[in-house]
Amino acid sequence: ANRINEAIAAMDEAASQKSKKKASTTSEKVRTMLMKSKAKGDKKRTPKVDDRFFLELVVIEDYSGTSCSASVAPVFLAKSDTVKRILRDCVSIPDECTGTIYSISKESNGGFCEVSGDLSLQDAEAKGFIQSFNRVVVRIYK
Repeated sequence: ANRINEAIAAMDEAASQKSKKKASTTSEKVRTMLMKSKAKGDKKRTPKVDDRFFLELVVIEDYSGTSCSASVAPVFLAKSDTVKRILRDCVSIPDECTGTIYSISKESNGGFCEVSGDLSLQDAEAKGFIQSFNRVVVRIYK
């Protein structure tokens, strides 16, 4: 867990050095619009933007044993898709590795909680596990 936190912190620090701007409601709306425009997903399956569930997907590659790297990408899926579809459609997992999906938990003060892959994205949002336009972490490990 510490290596994951360190990898995400390093990624966030590198991104924040590029632009140090004050957070505002307008910047949050711009961030949402940018995510909608840059997100990758299957537009044929979900042609209507209102039917899409947007996420900031952070992929932690933690299978080297000594260090881990983090990358981030905006993605979208259909709101009716299950959480495990994130692993199937949005992440490339080597054959000998496994992927687990985590959300940032409010109860654990910024810690992580594992999200069940069998929930639909709508149900996961209703239960407070995942929020549209927020960050989801996928850890790939051996």
